[in-house]
Amino acid sequence: MPKGIQKSVPKLAIVGSLALLAFNYPILSLFRGHLFSVPALYVGLFGAWLLIIVLARLAAEPRRRGLFRKSSEVELPKP
Repeated sequence: MPKGIQKSVPKLAIVGSLALLAFNYPILSLFRGHLFSVPALYVGLFGAWLLIIVLARLAAEPRRRGLFRKSSEVELPKP
């Protein structure tokens, strides 16, 4: 297994465990009432879903050192 995948598997397991906890009944029962005429449960569900997607992406994506790649790293199309 490549090193990048070996490093991301434990992180993804932690994110998956957090997802199981976030979508469990005792946590979901905390969301009662309405926020701006939208049920708080819906806001909580979609908020947690979005957070888990972002955390999984951060856990699976290899770290980049800079915001932009150097021009020597960019592959140009061949004519």
